[in-house]
Amino acid sequence: DEPILNISHLQINKGERILLTGRSGSGKSLLLRSIVGLWKHGDGAVTLPSDLSLIFASQTPHIKGNITLKENVIYPSSDAASYDDDDVTEALRLAELDYLIPHLQDKERNNTSWRDLSIGEKQRLIFARIFLHKPDMVFLDEATSGLDEDLQELMYQRLREILPEATVISIAHRSGLMRYHTRHLDNNDG
Repeated sequence: DEPILNISHLQINKGERILLTGRSGSGKSLLLRSIVGLWKHGDGAVTLPSDLSLIFASQTPHIKGNITLKENVIYPSSDAASYDDDDVTEALRLAELDYLIPHLQDKERNNTSWRDLSIGEKQRLIFARIFLHKPDMVFLDEATSGLDEDLQELMYQRLREILPEATVISIAHRSGLMRYHTRHLDNNDG
């Protein structure tokens, strides 16, 4: 009967970059999932502009098997013909996945499904999606936890360069990421 998370009012302005921190179990992921509409068990209202495009990237990225690398990068779209190979290649390059580019049209690499990429490769593949789709709003739920600090910094730096007007809400535990955000919310008390 006790609420996991209780927020009376939170306004996020267009273009803000928010770093959300707090101890484990304090409701950080629940807040992100509620904003995106992935968590439906609660009371209250979340209002987002109707024409807003967004991408939600979790700590464990959703990578599909039995589809090509290109189809994984353009996901959630399923129309590979509407995406230029050069644009997808550039997104992979920006995500530091250059070595996968020769496999753009392949459903696997070295007899291994795309689902079997390392966690760091999967997380960078999600960044390739973000760089390709250029959404208005990006939700990163510990989406760089499998990257070393240098790669994490590079992904955030490129996110800022490629999507300078995007609203970004990040959950992260490593120090040093505040410089890529304009606001810090600490959710230690739920």
